[in-house]
Amino acid sequence: MTYNVVFGIDVSSKSSTVSVLIKRNEFKHFTIANDLVGFNELLEQLQCYKHPVVIFEATGVYSLPLQSFLDHHNYDYTRINPLSAKKLMDNNLRHLKTDRTDAHNLAKIQCDVPQPLTPKQDYRYHEMQNASRFYEELTRDLV
Repeated sequence: MTYNVVFGIDVSSKSSTVSVLIKRNEFKHFTIANDLVGFNELLEQLQCYKHPVVIFEATGVYSLPLQSFLDHHNYDYTRINPLSAKKLMDNNLRHLKTDRTDAHNLAKIQCDVPQPLTPKQDYRYHEMQNASRFYEELTRDLV
């Protein structure tokens, strides 16, 4: 499947760098904070296009708020394993490693070698995961 509008997002702890590719050409890039204000800015940009797709690396706890935000607003996204992303980027794409080039290269990956979209998970699944972690923590504390 080919995508006309791809948002590549390099997620860091406090901010994220976004690169927007339209028909494989970089249209713009910008930086957002990983908070409600930044995500609303991203939402405004996403709403400018019909059926945009987002790609980002699964960076543990840093990428979870972005994933939750995209799930809540029903946007298609690909959450890619960082090792897979590095392997795909190392195919003559990555020379200088910066947040901007990483975001651009992630978007380029989705244009050149489309990765499958990440299926949406029911919120109950997340609740069960949280309850299980809490139960394990309580058990460790008791032991």
